[in-house]
Amino acid sequence: MPLVSDRYQCFTFTNVVAADQFVRRFDVLLDHPEVLHHAVLFRSTGDAALAPSYECAGSPPETLYTYTWAPGEDALQFPDGGLRIRPADRYILQLHYNNSRNLPDIRDRSGVRLSVGPVAGTEYGMVAIGPVGFAIPARSEQRVASGCTLAPGTRILASMPHMHEIGRGYEQVLLRGGQRTPIITLTHWQFESQYFYDLPVTLQAGDRIETACTFNNTTSRTVTNGSSTSDEMCFG
Repeated sequence: MPLVSDRYQCFTFTNVVAADQFVRRFDVLLDHPEVLHHAVLFRSTGDAALAPSYECAGSPPETLYTYTWAPGEDALQFPDGGLRIRPADRYILQLHYNNSRNLPDIRDRSGVRLSVGPVAGTEYGMVAIGPVGFAIPARSEQRVASGCTLAPGTRILASMPHMHEIGRGYEQVLLRGGQRTPIITLTHWQFESQYFYDLPVTLQAGDRIETACTFNNTTSRTVTNGSSTSDEMCFG
């Protein structure tokens, strides 16, 4: 893929399990990490026919996040229980490639391994929260933020901050009764070091989660929110 700067390739999987199971652990299998920007496993909620492998852009329609990997991240293992997977579920693995260095003769076989077990213990889910639709003008620094409310009693096990190349700072804050309690604060963002942070937080009625990113756009163009490596994102 020497002439490809950004390519999103999706792979469809069905009949993953014969009975309900819990995914206890996710491992990414890296073949060529020098060109792999991210790997995302989605659960399809639609019934449209999908090819076993097809080129895709952004998040596939009618899907929910199941697992996300970005450079620097290790395996994700639940302390108890796991994430439910059903026989009727259809999954889409999206691999985002970026070969801006024009490395020749790259043939990648990266993927994700699911370690499954019986349905027992806590059942978990995945959600992505953060601002969208923003733009950072050329040669400027800007902070973008948004807040969301989750159901009372929701327990946040871990969070993985995500930005791209002009990200500088990241902050996720718990807003409760007029108080701001930091959940995650990163002051020197590095694209190659993206991790899940262990932070058990149980939400109460009226709680909000605010997610904010600071960007420093030193380029001569406006950088907008989008899925390409040259675009920007801000979410956990």
